[in-house]
Order: sequence, then structure tokens, then C-alpha cells
Amino acid sequence: MPSATSLDSPHKETKGKSKAIAVVLAVLLAHFTWLYTFRKDWPKFVGAIVLGYGGTALLGMHLTSADYPELRDLGGNPYRFAAATMTAILYIWAVLDRCLKPSDWYRRYPNA
Repeated sequence: MPSATSLDSPHKETKGKSKAIAVVLAVLLAHFTWLYTFRKDWPKFVGAIVLGYGGTALLGMHLTSADYPELRDLGGNPYRFAAATMTAILYIWAVLDRCLKPSDWYRRYPNA
């Protein structure tokens, strides 16, 4: 027979999450890995979206700057370097964040 507290709760109980799935999502999808644990990690997701779209905007600036020879005088295109750096930081941040969290944190989610 269910307990009275489980019947009174308006939220469905969750069974936790898997660290392995979180790491795979980080490797494959970078910033979308934080959607897996959105209740706890929404600030990281928002920061990663800003970083990811910032890198995309810089890459777009790189692709459209071919018509501007003054950028070539800078010794290469700084937009391409900045976009690649931002993308690398995003992936490393996502993978390290997921790998360094203990498995117990995922099992107890969202009560971690």
C-alpha cells in the first residue's frame, strides 16, 4: 500500500539518472548534456548556450570577412581562432563537469 506522503505529493517521484548517459551526452552534444539534469544545471546550460552561439556568431563573422582585406593584415583571421577556442572550451567543460561528478549525485537526482 502506498504511503500517504507519496499520494499527497504533486510531483512524480523520479528514479535518478545515469552518469554513463550524462557523459555520452556531453561527448556527443556538448551543452545539451545539461538538459539531462536541467533542474540542477540550468545556469550551466544557459552559459553554454551563450558560449556556443557566441562561437557560432564569430565563425559566421569569419566566413563573411573574406571580402575585408584589412582582416588579413592581422596575421590570420582572429574570428576563426576565437570560435575554435570557444567551441573547445565548451566541449571540455561539458565532459569534465560530467566526469568529475560522483555517480551518487546522479542516482540521487534531483535530490542531490
